[in-house]
Amino acid sequence: MASTIAEEIETRPQCPECGSTRRFSDPGRGEIVCGSCGLVLEEGMLETGPEWRAFDAESINRRQRTGAPSTLRFHDKGLSTIIDPRDYDAGGSPLKPEMARNMDRLRKWDARSRTSESKDRNLAIALFEMDRMGGQLGMPKNVIESAALLYRKALDKDIPKSRSIVLTVAACLYLAARQFGLPRTLEELAEVSGADRRKEVGGVVRILQRDLGLRLPPSTPLDYVRQLASRLSLPGEVQEDAARMLRSAIAAGVTSGKNPIGIAGASIYLASVKAGMKVNQSEVASASGTTPVTIRNNCRDLEEIIPVE
Repeated sequence: MASTIAEEIETRPQCPECGSTRRFSDPGRGEIVCGSCGLVLEEGMLETGPEWRAFDAESINRRQRTGAPSTLRFHDKGLSTIIDPRDYDAGGSPLKPEMARNMDRLRKWDARSRTSESKDRNLAIALFEMDRMGGQLGMPKNVIESAALLYRKALDKDIPKSRSIVLTVAACLYLAARQFGLPRTLEELAEVSGADRRKEVGGVVRILQRDLGLRLPPSTPLDYVRQLASRLSLPGEVQEDAARMLRSAIAAGVTSGKNPIGIAGASIYLASVKAGMKVNQSEVASASGTTPVTIRNNCRDLEEIIPVE
């Protein structure tokens, strides 16, 4: 049953019956009525809201009449149409061979028309790689969206022209993750991009920061705690205890000049030992992309200010 709850709207011209300017909108009935005498002023209004009742954002988006929202993750922002690759008509019957060939030819020209310029082709390749790399690293969609925006800005300045597209994409993902407080290491980006060394990705990161005028605060060990705890399947209390250790270490200046993820790994290891979890230094080193020696040395520094029972 449609809702009959009326909603008051802004002041409009006077009611022809009583002269009142108060009006109410009733979406359930598709009417606008006078707030004083109840005269129906407009009727048969189109409903532009969701199709059915929805109780969360996902249901609202799925049931909208307006289709999918635009996104920067696609080179055409998701606004273009795509010819169905299946050779069936509206009734579900296979197309005749001649018609199937015509449809195949139309698909090819449609794909070419959407990437007719070199920048469009560059962007299409880059965003495909960005989606692949972001998926491998488990990055949220909003981080990938922000990275896509950075790449578009870089493309406007012709930054990728003299650089590898894949390296530029990796650098954009690195910077976007830093912006959202979910940093990834240069080693991780180098691995998914196929770069030989982290220095290759780091060099493009510095170029983007300079040419795009990005000012990002340095990452701290606290930024990596949640990520490492998740990789090692550790409970929330271990994560909280590790974060408490790091706050004390940061206040004491122990973390200055050290690799943030190495310090975070050491705090995770000490917190897991304190909680009686069976985690060794090699596992923590593997999750953090460091070595057991690094974890061991950082543990020694942390134990000087935070003794572990």
